[in-house]
Amino acid sequence: MKVLVVGLNHQIQRAEVLSGGDEIERLERQQKEHFATYIAGVIEERKIGFVGEEAQHGVALIAERIATRLNRRHANVEMPPDVRNERGIPNDYTRENMPYTSAQRANWHRKRENYMFDEAVCNAACDSIVVLCGREHVEALGIRFRQAGHEVDTYDLNREDWYIEDWLMHVIAS
Repeated sequence: MKVLVVGLNHQIQRAEVLSGGDEIERLERQQKEHFATYIAGVIEERKIGFVGEEAQHGVALIAERIATRLNRRHANVEMPPDVRNERGIPNDYTRENMPYTSAQRANWHRKRENYMFDEAVCNAACDSIVVLCGREHVEALGIRFRQAGHEVDTYDLNREDWYIEDWLMHVIAS
């Protein structure tokens, strides 16, 4: 299977525009429109049959909307909160200033990445997939897919000319 793992900032995934204020809301809307165009292009160019996405559960997602429109499968491959809880993974473990060791954080990341991998493989049933995830998971997921014998490309959305990582700072600096 051919796999593209795309690293991003999760703020761009939600279909809903959350920013307040005219300038930042306009920027967020533009960023999300570019993201939708990017995802549609990737799906078409790479003949993607499945879009796996590490994203918040229970919210409308841009990639899901695009995959549905293009008649492709989509699944949120993020570990659901109840499964995280069962496996002892705290919701706040990635936040700075929390009392967790780097070894604990690495272990919890690994558990979540294994879950993402398993969900993507189980849901794919096609020759070419894309997995959207936070950039801290890109390398590990790429390795996991390669170890399983898949052909893997990785990409960081920061490489796109249109992409702005920090919307608020961009608006303040403008």
